[in-house]
Amino acid sequence: IAGDTAAAVTYYLSKRHFDNKTIQLRKEKYDRDQKERTAQNATRQDSGLPNGVKLEGFQSDNVYLQDLEHLGKYFASEGEGIKN
Repeated sequence: IAGDTAAAVTYYLSKRHFDNKTIQLRKEKYDRDQKERTAQNATRQDSGLPNGVKLEGFQSDNVYLQDLEHLGKYFASEGEGIKN
């Protein structure tokens, strides 16, 4: 019984450690991407352009897409049955 308990505790602690590490790495990637996007926006403002990405394939004039990003690449869904 003691061996089973030790194995269960070890499994739980190991899983928790690696889950926390994965979350930390995703947050760091998200922060790096945010810093890059902020730097790009500053460069655009310096050149007189608005923030965002200009949509070239549409007929309307000067339409800009503002920072849309699928957060599923950084964070898992919270609810059951929800797919990112």
